[in-house]
Amino acid sequence: MGPLVTHADRDVTGVYTTVFFMTLYSIYKKRREGVNKFTTITLVLLYALATGHVCLALARLIQGFILYRDRISPLKYFADDSVRLNMAKDYLYITTLFLGDLIIVWRLYVVWGRNLYIAILPMLMCLGELGVGYASISQWLAPHQNFKVMDDLGTAMFALSLPTNIILTIVTAARICYYSKAAKSTLAFNHPTSVDATSQVGTRTVFTTNARSCSGFSCRSGKSFSSSDTSSCSRLPPLMPT
Repeated sequence: MGPLVTHADRDVTGVYTTVFFMTLYSIYKKRREGVNKFTTITLVLLYALATGHVCLALARLIQGFILYRDRISPLKYFADDSVRLNMAKDYLYITTLFLGDLIIVWRLYVVWGRNLYIAILPMLMCLGELGVGYASISQWLAPHQNFKVMDDLGTAMFALSLPTNIILTIVTAARICYYSKAAKSTLAFNHPTSVDATSQVGTRTVFTTNARSCSGFSCRSGKSFSSSDTSSCSRLPPLMPT
């Protein structure tokens, strides 16, 4: 399944690249209006990590089907998650997952008036997610692998990521709804219908963006730790960030 997913990622890489450079061009055009450094830097990092992930996956395909075909069958090669190239690919994936959740934490921080206290716990959850994810993959570097520990650490990573996405989405959307209703009751708007539409669009945007993040990163990727096969208990499927 891994090679098939990699082919799918490769096929849409051109689409992601086009959208990425179109976004950068749009930011450049509006630079005089102010550029958000956090979102811009995160955007570049996410694209770089995703591109590196696809490049490593492609390199592994070349090794498995061409370079090492005479020494080891492709099936056995791709089943070996301890290959250093595969480990590097998984490290990039986990880092991408962390940055995606970090964007949601930053959105919560901004919506709640840049209140640092409300972002402390979600930030710790993101750091914990990153730590257990790295620890799970790093088990391959140990002299003797404990697949039970590897599986538990991988499951913990997704268990931290998914609630972070869901809870922060609800809290952020609730804050937006609260301010929208407070503004409507305090100020006399000439066009209340437009205000309702604007608040609904903003709330739907928050839910849509984060739902895509949850399904693309946490839910789909959690399948890699549900298998009873210990040889693939830490395998992370290649996935381009949404």
